[in-house]
Amino acid sequence: MSRVRALGVVLVLIAGCRTAPVPMPEVLDPSTPEVQRVLADFVAQASARHGLRGTARVALEGVLGASFARHLVVLERPARVRMEVMGLAGQRIAVLATDGQRFDLYRAETAAVESGLVHPGLLGEVAGVPLTPAELVALLLGGLPIRVGEPAGAVRGGDGRLALRWRGPEGESLTAVLDERGLLHALRLDDPSGFPRVAVSYADHRPAGAGFFAHQVTLEFASPGLRAEVNFRQVELDPELPEGLFRLELVSSQGG
Repeated sequence: MSRVRALGVVLVLIAGCRTAPVPMPEVLDPSTPEVQRVLADFVAQASARHGLRGTARVALEGVLGASFARHLVVLERPARVRMEVMGLAGQRIAVLATDGQRFDLYRAETAAVESGLVHPGLLGEVAGVPLTPAELVALLLGGLPIRVGEPAGAVRGGDGRLALRWRGPEGESLTAVLDERGLLHALRLDDPSGFPRVAVSYADHRPAGAGFFAHQVTLEFASPGLRAEVNFRQVELDPELPEGLFRLELVSSQGG
């Protein structure tokens, strides 16, 4: 991605966070103390979160229409996921559980459990979300979905927020917008060709543990044209989770 195009992505992200007209952004050296302090605050908060258990209202909007449902959500780094889709009466409609290696999928309509090896397209096939389990866990916990080193670029918006840009190990481009407390407000991941894989916005940050946690996470996918809004209702960070929770044949959680 060229420097001009990369800066354009940063400006779009910053503009998306604005609520009122503000002065023009300023390009910064990523090695300056200001940038390093904000980045260190973000890394400290994000790396302190290892897991989550809670409930969420998930709204989907795409080419097939719009829908919403209540979910029970359990996450644990690096790639453990358990998501239960609940009906109006509290019944399980579907359950997906993966320990990062294998997955189990239950659908109430068939009353059967499908199992297999985790592959990159699993969430796309099951939920239409083109992310790996590890990427989903990182994004919902408010962290970066890929491993990165020092930022390749930094821009300070007129509202004081910083947009930092990295180049990933596979040539992908990652941009994140942080406020002065190191809280993540927006993120965009582009593939090596520059095509946007996912754009994420974070809102409703509330005190949680040693920092803050965003209770509203919105993910937008240019392909397949899907928008998913996750509103967490009850959240417990870093809970002690029963062994085997991420495989359906080993243990089941309580519905309701």
